[in-house]
Amino acid sequence: MKARPLLPTLCAAMLASALPLSAAILWQSPQYITDAVSDVSTSGTLEYAYALNNTDATVNGVLFLGGSPTHNAGSQNIGSGDLTSDTLVAYHASAFNGGTASPWNELSTDYKHLLDSAIYVNSGDAITVTLGNLTIGQAYEVQVWFNDSRSGRDNREITLNGSNEVTADYTPVDTQGGLGQYALGTFIASGTTEDLVMTSSSSSPQLNAIQVRAVPEPSTTSVLGLTLLAALGFRRRSS
Repeated sequence: MKARPLLPTLCAAMLASALPLSAAILWQSPQYITDAVSDVSTSGTLEYAYALNNTDATVNGVLFLGGSPTHNAGSQNIGSGDLTSDTLVAYHASAFNGGTASPWNELSTDYKHLLDSAIYVNSGDAITVTLGNLTIGQAYEVQVWFNDSRSGRDNREITLNGSNEVTADYTPVDTQGGLGQYALGTFIASGTTEDLVMTSSSSSPQLNAIQVRAVPEPSTTSVLGLTLLAALGFRRRSS
């Protein structure tokens, strides 16, 4: 019987899990690129996906459109407002590949298309890409890729900003053929746009590919049901 006062705490904790995620992006720890099936998320419903390249690529069933960025443009607008940037960015097609070296060469052709091109800042340490065409109140997952499989690039890294900060590698080795990292983040849209802010201590931050997916969040009703079930079971064990 003494344990019963803990029930309000239990219920409050479970209800808290039903509250919306932060409007700022909450990042998971970056993961090293391995293969298309395990890397590319298929959660929820695809909103848009872009290989920052001139070539479309389908990876794990997800169609990444070739965004056709403009080299050294003062602004970018990809997909009628899906991705925009007012940062002066450069664009290199097929510049970040690993040639015939492994593990780069073991990737599928389409995954290589996803990773061998990028937009980046030629001089500077920050780039902001705005995600557009969002629905207010909708939960989203964003996935981004960073890769530079050329030799001598193991000193490059990029920091993703949001409700927390995580840092990703472009490659873990100084030899050709290494693979970088991808990161997953979630947020609730508080407006029709969301800023993706990236900084780099080694200058020239770059973005190789991105996808945005609409995902469900736990409903208050479902969590209330689970809370009641947990409370009933707790009372039975306590009596």
